[in-house]
Amino acid sequence: MLNNTVIDCYSSLEIGAGEKPGRQVYPVNSLIAQNLFSTTNREILRTGPDLSSIRFVDNANVSEALPHAKDKPLKCRQVKVTWQRDPTGLLRPDANEGLRSSVASSVMEDIDGDPRPQYSTIGCDEPGSQNPMFPTKQTVGPQWK
Repeated sequence: MLNNTVIDCYSSLEIGAGEKPGRQVYPVNSLIAQNLFSTTNREILRTGPDLSSIRFVDNANVSEALPHAKDKPLKCRQVKVTWQRDPTGLLRPDANEGLRSSVASSVMEDIDGDPRPQYSTIGCDEPGSQNPMFPTKQTVGPQWK
C-alpha cells in the first residue's frame, strides 16, 4: 500500500481476509509506505493477529491521535500540514518539506497524473499541480476493478 492519503475514514482499511474459520488469509512480506494519515481515535487498519510480516516505512500522521491497528500504534512520523482548497474544492496538503519521503518511491505519478520525483511527497498528491483533478472511481483505486 503506497502513496495514499487516508483522512478520517469511517471504515477501517482491511488487510487479510478476516479472522473467521476458513477466511484466514494474512499478508506475507507486505509493505505499507509513504502514506499520509489523518484520523480520529478510530482503528485505521485491521489485520490478522500478527503484524510482523508487514513493514511500515516512511508513513506520516497529521492528527493528534496516532493511527493504530489492534491497539498498536502504526509507525508514523508526526507532521504538521496546511490544507489548501484547490479549484475543484478538494483539500490538499500545501508544499511541506516535512512530507518529503526519505525513501525512493516506485510510484511514478500522483493522483492528478503529475510526475513524481524519485523522493516524492508522502501521500497521494505531489503539491503544486497546475491541473488538479477531482478523483473519481475511474481515476483512482485498483487497476484490476
